[in-house]
Amino acid sequence: MHGLRKAGYKAEMIGTGQTAWMQGAKYSIVLDSLINDFVAGEIEHAVHEAWKNEKPDVIILEGQGSLMNPAYPGGFELLAAGRPDFVILQHAPKRLEYDGFPGYALHPLDHQIKAIEFISGKKVLAVTVNHELMTSAEIPVACRLITEQTGLPAFDILHDGADELIKIIIPHIRQTQL
Repeated sequence: MHGLRKAGYKAEMIGTGQTAWMQGAKYSIVLDSLINDFVAGEIEHAVHEAWKNEKPDVIILEGQGSLMNPAYPGGFELLAAGRPDFVILQHAPKRLEYDGFPGYALHPLDHQIKAIEFISGKKVLAVTVNHELMTSAEIPVACRLITEQTGLPAFDILHDGADELIKIIIPHIRQTQL
């Protein structure tokens, strides 16, 4: 969000978990506190309120878990109710299993990308790296491997900044009259 603002765009974030809510994201919902029947409606409501009240150029809908997580279907609702124009996927290369589910291996990255694109009807534009358990030297190697495996650019924005990712996003920002 800060990178988009730095590039001259008005950006608003929809937080979907406790951390964004505690950090004061204005349009936050704590998805895992909601009865699942109401998740889609709350996502739609948050996106609409942010658009109506702020008139942003870009709304960033924070992701949760994985589309294929065995215990959390929230990724589907984010895609179905949030109706993104494009997706940036985050991946933790050192994470081999779904968090909290020993024995449940993560689906291959290309399968996750295909599932996201199939369900949303939108392209995954890039992959951001969660560098948990990685050394600084491993980060560029992981980004290069992800790009080789998926054909998508990969970045660790916490380590290297968001400028290169923002360059990829800008051509995909829908220009609308608000």
